[in-house]
Amino acid sequence: MRRWEELAGSLDQQAQAAVAAAEAAMAATEGVGAGAALTARDWGSWLRETAERMPGVDRLQGVPEGALIAEDELPIADYRRLSARMILDRLPQLSQTDLATVCSYERSHAARPAVLGRIADLLGHEPWPGYDSMTAGDIRKRLAAPCCSANR
Repeated sequence: MRRWEELAGSLDQQAQAAVAAAEAAMAATEGVGAGAALTARDWGSWLRETAERMPGVDRLQGVPEGALIAEDELPIADYRRLSARMILDRLPQLSQTDLATVCSYERSHAARPAVLGRIADLLGHEPWPGYDSMTAGDIRKRLAAPCCSANR
């Protein structure tokens, strides 16, 4: 665990150093070589983002900021241990609410394009607020209600 922490810290320091060097080079050259400085800054940003997406990095840093969902709250058991293919196979069986939950978790952790893309394909708008949590009987009652009361 300590080695992971050292690696994560080292990658972050290298990324920060690359950005600082790029900014210093840009300021020193005032336009001359600015392309190289911009490339170095972009590379530093890419390195930081890549380090943040490394498997297990959330265990080193704690839960990412804004991630309010714990793995045990996900509608797919053992989510972290599943391959993207296995997750993709389970997504069509999820409700809209569960898809949104998995999407939020996935974005703040692995951010796999295949998983996020499939969730986006499956997500749709609810016909009315609360629809996704209603039972079939509740939906039938709502649909059978007169037009005016259905909008209340």
